Amino acid sequence: MHADDDFTPTVIRKDHFIAGVKPCTYLHIREVKALYSSRADLPLYPLVLVHGGAAGGIACFDLTENGLNKRGGSLAEDLANKGIHVFIVNLRCFEQSSCPHYDTTDKTTESVTLKEAFEDLTIAHRWIRKYTNSRKTSLLGWGTGGHWAGYFATKNNKRLAHFISINALYGVAAPWIYKQSFALKNDTTKYNEAVLPIFMIRDQDAVIKNWMTSLPDSLATRSVDPEIIRGYQHAAMNTVINGKPYMKAPSGSFRESFYQSNGFKYWDAKDIKLPILLMRGGRDFWSRPIDNQAFQQDAKHASRLLSVTIEEATHFPFFARSDRGRDEFIRRIVDFVSNK
Repeated sequence: MHADDDFTPTVIRKDHFIAGVKPCTYLHIREVKALYSSRADLPLYPLVLVHGGAAGGIACFDLTENGLNKRGGSLAEDLANKGIHVFIVNLRCFEQSSCPHYDTTDKTTESVTLKEAFEDLTIAHRWIRKYTNSRKTSLLGWGTGGHWAGYFATKNNKRLAHFISINALYGVAAPWIYKQSFALKNDTTKYNEAVLPIFMIRDQDAVIKNWMTSLPDSLATRSVDPEIIRGYQHAAMNTVINGKPYMKAPSGSFRESFYQSNGFKYWDAKDIKLPILLMRGGRDFWSRPIDNQAFQQDAKHASRLLSVTIEEATHFPFFARSDRGRDEFIRRIVDFVSNK
């Protein structure tokens, strides 16, 4: 046990806005860190958190309203309390990052593609390394963020210390719960461009529907604090239509997710030569067990590979109650980036 195991340092937050890649004007990055810690075994490198394809990074990783950060609503703060210097990156069109113009009259237009995500992560990662005077960072991607971060990792082995993928799809052909919804009726191997508009609109109930469906009624409140659920619903809303709040999110990643589920590899895990941690919730509605299995088979050049399934965890392991997988989830991350 460390001398400061029972000590909670003061955590500070700073919001940074950096120049993006045209036509994206600027990106939002939130820094979360403890003012000091006496622990001698702190991780050497900053940790970059990449959100998924629906709500942005603050809604997912740093709920602070009404003290939710003290009730398990902030993964970023809890990691900072362990001595990790955390950066939450919002890609273009998410939360406070700028959003370039997309031609919404063209059904084939894709908003926030893998290429665009890579551009944003490249700019953000370069800025974070310079800001912290670090040669490398650790990188964590959750959901679609695991797809984006995975591709970035294949191109940046020398600039990363660790890669962590949480509840992410990988390019392997296997059943997927959303495949039929996204496919053309007369050709299920092709994505139906008419299914989603360029920007999807979801109300507060819709943003948690799949999450709640993954939990039996008898487990819902035992697994997740209802205040955390309400806090996430509120934080995910980023626009108002006819006086009602909604979440507006780019839909380009859903096309890529569909083709990943059909076996198309946008990138190959064999090109990641880093320590890799794969984590999946047993109740995740997005990824499939075969995704991590296929990833492991391909990741022949990883310097270290650990795959973990937290059986009671859902797609949102960072919002679970402590005894429902959250403590293990955080411990696994901290131990991994501390090279334990």
